[in-house]
Amino acid sequence: MMKEKIAISIDKDVLDRIRKIAEKENRTLSNFIETVLKAIK
Repeated sequence: MMKEKIAISIDKDVLDRIRKIAEKENRTLSNFIETVLKAIK
């Protein structure tokens, strides 16, 4: 699967929360966001 870079704007408070959760799960920010979005079906 080919990866594509994108730029998005996210509220700082939300981004801080996402980073903390990703770190706890030992994931990169990108991997965490992709995993969460794939779970939405």
